Formats: sequence, C-alpha cells, structure tokens
Amino acid sequence: MYRMALKITFNFLLFLLVNNIYAQANGCELAKIIPEQSFSVCENRPWVLVFEDEFEGNSLDITIWDCSLVGSHLRYCNNEQQYYTYGNNHTVSNGTLKIIAKKEITYAKVIDELDSDSMIYCGSNNRGRNLRYFYYTSEDIQTKRKFLYGKFEARVKIPKGKGLWPAFWLYGENPIYNELDIFEFWNEYLLGVYLPSKLSKVHRMNVHYKYKGVKYVCPDKYSGPDFSQDFHIFTVIWDKEKIQWLVDGELKRTYYHYYDISGQAICDLNANNVYLVPIAYARDPMHLIFNLAIQGGSDSPDENTPFPCQMEIDWVRVYQRFNCTDIIITNQNQFSLLNNVYNVITGKNVSINNFVVHSGQHLTIIATNTVNLGNNFIVEAGAELEIKIVPNACDNYKNEELDHQNLENNLASSLQKNKVKIFPNPNNGIFTLYIFTESKENKHIEVYNILGYKIIEFDITKNSTDIDISSFPKGTYFIKIQVGDNLFVEKIIFL
Repeated sequence: MYRMALKITFNFLLFLLVNNIYAQANGCELAKIIPEQSFSVCENRPWVLVFEDEFEGNSLDITIWDCSLVGSHLRYCNNEQQYYTYGNNHTVSNGTLKIIAKKEITYAKVIDELDSDSMIYCGSNNRGRNLRYFYYTSEDIQTKRKFLYGKFEARVKIPKGKGLWPAFWLYGENPIYNELDIFEFWNEYLLGVYLPSKLSKVHRMNVHYKYKGVKYVCPDKYSGPDFSQDFHIFTVIWDKEKIQWLVDGELKRTYYHYYDISGQAICDLNANNVYLVPIAYARDPMHLIFNLAIQGGSDSPDENTPFPCQMEIDWVRVYQRFNCTDIIITNQNQFSLLNNVYNVITGKNVSINNFVVHSGQHLTIIATNTVNLGNNFIVEAGAELEIKIVPNACDNYKNEELDHQNLENNLASSLQKNKVKIFPNPNNGIFTLYIFTESKENKHIEVYNILGYKIIEFDITKNSTDIDISSFPKGTYFIKIQVGDNLFVEKIIFL
C-alpha cells in the first residue's frame, strides 16, 4: 500500500460533530485495527487548485490524458459490450469534451496478436459479447498520473437510454483494486420491470478496496432530477478521515474511515487503542477517469436507446489541502515523491534543499509568498516541476489548531492561569520548557515537525524540563503540552 508522504496535519485540538452511523453502515463490513502510530487526520485546511482542464481548443491534451484505460483497447469487465477505441470516440469543441458511444461493429482482430498481459479480464466469465467483434464503440479518458486525496469535481451532462453506463470515477488499477465512483448511472428496475424514467435520475456513489485479497464494495445512491437535461456539478471530497459526495454543492453522502468501538466516527487515533474501519475505504493513489460503457445481457440497449450518444464534460478540477504555514525541507526523507503521482508541496513560504525530482516524477510547489530552491535541488531530465504563487490561498483562514491564544482563551477547566514559556526561542535545537501551574498532575509533552510527524513524546511531573531536538533537521517545530484538561501549543524555531 502506498502511504501519504506529505502529512501536514496539525489538528491538536479539533472538535468534530458527527452522528452515530455505526448501525447504518450500508452493510459495509468493518474490521478492527490497531493504528501504527497516534495521529490526527481530520482536515480543515483550505483548498488550492492543483489540476484542471477547461477543454478549450479542439483537441484533448494528451500530455495529461490517456484515451484508454491502463493502455489497453480491450477490456472485458462487468459484461460490458463496448470496444474502447484509442482517441476515435471523443471530440473537444465549443469548450466541452464529448465522449461518444456509437452502434457499430468493430472487428477486434488484434486479439490474436495480444498476449494475456495486454488484455484486462475482470473474471473468467466476463469477456464481452464476443471475443472477435463488438457491437458498440466508446471511449474512456484517464489522467496519466494519479492523485492521493483531494477534492475532485466536474460539470457534466450525461446521456439517457437503456444500456448506457456513464461514469466519473477514480481508479488505482490492479492488483490493488482501489476505486472511488463519483457517479455512475445505469438501468433502474422495479420488481424486474425496467424504468426508463429512472436511468438518468439515480446517481450511484460507490467505493471499493481489495482488502487481504478480497474485493469489498460499499455503495449508496441518490435519486435526483433528470441529469440528462442539463449540466450538473458532481464532487467528491476524499480525505484520510472521510469521503463526501456532493451534487451541485449539496452533500449527499459521507463515508467515514475511523470509528471508535462505540461506533462514533473520529479523527484522533491512539496507537494503544483498537478502532473499526470500513475495509472498502479507498486509500491509495488513483487515476481520474471519465467513460461511457455499454451494458450487456438483459441490461443491453434496446431500440429506443439513441446512438450515437455522448457524455459531455464542461470542465474538471482537482484541489488539494493547502498548508498555511512555512515549509522548510532540508533533505529528501522529509517528503518522499511517489512515482506516477501528482506530488504537491504547499506553504506560505517554501524552502527546499538537498532534494532530487527524478526522471518520470512530478512535483508541484504552491506558495502564497516565496519559493526558495536552494542547495542541491536537482530536477532530472524527464521530470516535471511546476511552481505557482497563489497569494490568496490562505485568505480568511485561521489555523485554530496552532493558535495558542485561542486555545488558552477557550479552556474550560480551573487551570485558566497556566502559562508556558520556551527559552531560548529561536534556539539551536536545545531549549528549556517552563510550565507555570499549581497542578500536581503529570504533564504530557509531544513535539511535531512541520510535516505533522510526532518526533518526541514523554511525561513529566515537575514544571520544567530541557528538550533536545538538535539531531533533527533545522526548521519550525510545534510542541503540545497537555495538563489535565488544558492544552497548549507553542511554535519552536530551530536555527
């Protein structure tokens, strides 16, 4: 499993109000886990645009899009009938991308020339209507690189007709089988009778994951207007702690990742506790995909299904969370780049040294003020580096998790007069922590680096202690002090 390299979360004090939905988990299976480390995953940082296509001009940008899923023209899955052509079933015009399904026979003579690794079989019995020819052609469009977490949205108008299966989704490909369906529309039945009026009204939201060799799925659906009559904005927000589906800005479903044993969705995990997780939760990098499939069997098109027909995409955008603090990276280990992924580093001021973007890798750096690429920052031939300055990325955003004054003012216990002092600060990595309190309780101390990783944790009984972080890279750190019900967070500058 891939792991998120950039973990910029500072949710030291975050109150999440959620409903108890354990008993309403849509039949999705839960597994007990003990986390590898204690961490807080709930996000409230602002979004920043990292990927978009407005589909202007008259052709698809093939530097960012592929026209066939995982490079194969042939894909025998779910009893689908279409033959996916490579670039022949889409057009870009008048500011939109059209994915077009046609009723036409395609002779797939290339099957004899392909080895088994060149074709995708989704189960031994699902190999299309015929291994020699297809009755329909269509296309799927996927991003060349993957994304790990973010807000994904597109403005789309779907086609309407029996047997049509338009979809906007994320997929991690085999053998991981990591999938998140932003929408799917397909045939709807009532007591076995096909309801043509429902085809374009029932928006399905789904998530899949292959857990310990078994494929799990957790679906849900929303019945809305006839989505074939106009464009609508479909959105999924995929964070580490929850997935949310929205239609035209209205929340339709929330799927949480972590629950305590009482069934309450939570953000803060302790490595000493046991938690429940839906095992279908998507958790690995995935491509973004649009496609228009044709169903088979009793779900096949009938004489009223219009051909050719099209799914029309006005625009697509991907956002990721922005870190409203300064970022200092002094070595490669602080941010490991994932291959074939849109890697993104964000911050008010970003400084990077001793770092290599290898051939084939992509890195986007977004700052509100400055980007400083210092000593030994290398971009190899064949690598992609993008730098953006977005001055307003943190406008109207207050990082309450790190706002010590806000935390102290809102403490509800009797220890209102507690104060914390760090001396010297800035320092050379060695400093003294003073806690002014009359409490005899243990004081729990945690130190986090700028990426949100906890590097030190211990308890003290006295009111002062010396702390040494000089073995770690220079930069900004945060110290969290818990005294009973009181929590304090202070910034440390290690020069």
